[in-house]
Amino acid sequence: MQAPRGIPFTKRNGRLPNLLDPHKFTFGGSQKLKRPLIVQAPIFVYRGRNINIKCHSRPEYSVRWKIFFRDNDLIYGPFSDDSILFLDGNYDWSGRYSCVTELSRDEYVTHTDEVSLHVRDLFSKPNITTILYPKTESDNMALICDTSLSPPRQGTELQFAFYRDGLEVQKFSSSHRYEVQSAQPKDSGNYSCEVRTPTNSVIKRSEELYFQIQGGNRRTDYTTVNIIRLALSGCVLFLGCVFLIHHIKTEVITPSNT
Repeated sequence: MQAPRGIPFTKRNGRLPNLLDPHKFTFGGSQKLKRPLIVQAPIFVYRGRNINIKCHSRPEYSVRWKIFFRDNDLIYGPFSDDSILFLDGNYDWSGRYSCVTELSRDEYVTHTDEVSLHVRDLFSKPNITTILYPKTESDNMALICDTSLSPPRQGTELQFAFYRDGLEVQKFSSSHRYEVQSAQPKDSGNYSCEVRTPTNSVIKRSEELYFQIQGGNRRTDYTTVNIIRLALSGCVLFLGCVFLIHHIKTEVITPSNT
């Protein structure tokens, strides 16, 4: 998982002794009423959208440092401005985010504020199914890549691609269907599909579905042809023998001229 974009924690100017244990802070509480510090984040966001979390302090306060926590784990800081915590939208960053800071008008005091963030899935993990299962060679095959959009985002465009044994057999398009006319044994393999947004901000792959296409029809045809060939060869051999015997008898019976 990609870490939040920011600066790694380092002790700065020796001003953070014993303050980095998040359990020493009570996030929220009565300090929230004074509002010297405000943390801003969307109430919820769909996966695929980058997330910005801001930690603001009032302009009349001097800032010594600020630190971000997620579920009581240090993730970003220290910093001294109204920096934005940037989170990559490809991951689920749901949790409670807290900003801890030292602010001063006359003397430095530790303040905290927090906000909850909920990341929702734009669409479900795709499922690959078949509506035409090829039992033997020359049967048609049809696969469907099925997923569900979140109800508030039903108008979102999705693209679909299909793979056999990890190799692409149908490029991304708006069609969630893949067809093979007159399937052959070479079309056997593990099939899967991927679903993505047009900007490729969210992409998900299905589990694999195995197909084994038997070449029974062709083997039957070959057997029939071989039987016919064998029968014709037998007939030719029989006629040849008859002709040879008849020729020998004719030579023996016919008297020679003197």
